[in-house]
Amino acid sequence: ALKTQGLLAKFTSRDAKTDIFVSYTVGAQFRPTLFQVTDIAQYGSPEQVGETVLPRPGAASPFSPGTATSGPSNLKLSAKKVSFRPRPTGTVAGEYTPPPKLYYTYQFDLPADADAEAEGQGQGVKHVALVLAASAGKVFWLAAESRATGGRDLIAQIADTFRVK
Repeated sequence: ALKTQGLLAKFTSRDAKTDIFVSYTVGAQFRPTLFQVTDIAQYGSPEQVGETVLPRPGAASPFSPGTATSGPSNLKLSAKKVSFRPRPTGTVAGEYTPPPKLYYTYQFDLPADADAEAEGQGQGVKHVALVLAASAGKVFWLAAESRATGGRDLIAQIADTFRVK
């Protein structure tokens, strides 16, 4: 299983139906390469990267340790290139425009945890968004999951705001 180096941030909604996680994996642990990864496309297409990061049927759930998943359903893949504004360097060089950053986004559904359903938090399904980007030899992850009504739209908005320098 793919291991992350550390949890950089975790947020949970007040009603405990939506969770957001941000973490990273050292690029060489994600997939060994001979060079420092600066763009997620260096690992391949969204489909190829998805083979590494998406839960497989019967595999341990990445969001609920100790449970197995039946695999994603309603899978949507996208790649988005985001450009940054020029910023002053404070030197004679003037402005610096960082190169655009590519983000791979995976949106899918998973069965809700039995614990969440027993507590009345689940509707039988969790909506999940997973966003990946690479920078400075690391692969950064944002994972958002929601069991709330309208959760699919909410996590899509959250996923769209994820940025890596």
